[in-house]
Amino acid sequence: MIDFDLAPHFGILATGMKSPCVQVFHTWVFLLSTRRIRKMNMRCVVSAVVLLLSTNLAIAEEKPASTPFKYLDMPVKEAAQRAGVQPNQANNIVFDSEGHHVYLEASGGTVGYADVEFRGSAPCNPKQEIDSAAALKTLGMNAADLELAIQKPDNHTYYDHKRGLKVNVACSYEGAPLTVGFSRKQYNVLMGSTNH
Repeated sequence: MIDFDLAPHFGILATGMKSPCVQVFHTWVFLLSTRRIRKMNMRCVVSAVVLLLSTNLAIAEEKPASTPFKYLDMPVKEAAQRAGVQPNQANNIVFDSEGHHVYLEASGGTVGYADVEFRGSAPCNPKQEIDSAAALKTLGMNAADLELAIQKPDNHTYYDHKRGLKVNVACSYEGAPLTVGFSRKQYNVLMGSTNH
């Protein structure tokens, strides 16, 4: 098979592995070269390829800090590739993106905890009520879908029963950036689960 690397044309950074778009392209070339595609319904095949390309482009264009909870339970190497950085000496991943400082803590080869500091917004004050709903919305979560377990002016703790997460939004001290932490392990301990 001819080795075409179209990743730069799709705006995907080379990571040492072929992107899903390139893999789909290689499959398409293989089917054409073996004339198998002629036996298939052309409309179906073309629709499937377009769908795969658009889905994979959407995943590739997602900003690394937009949904940090998706990194939980992901192998550290894969999480680092998606974030576009290398793990540090402790095998944790740290990066800055879109006004956020993101820390992904490794636990046994996978990401066990995610912490996001909002560096692009005004510093918080623990004596004033934090706007956790707005913070969560920027990170891909709807506060209305979560159970609010603790509500203090400087700390809102939620349980995301759908994803099995404990979500903590906090202002640690006056002038600190607002932080949001995500943990599946803490959720499982609180809920009495021993699955993780």
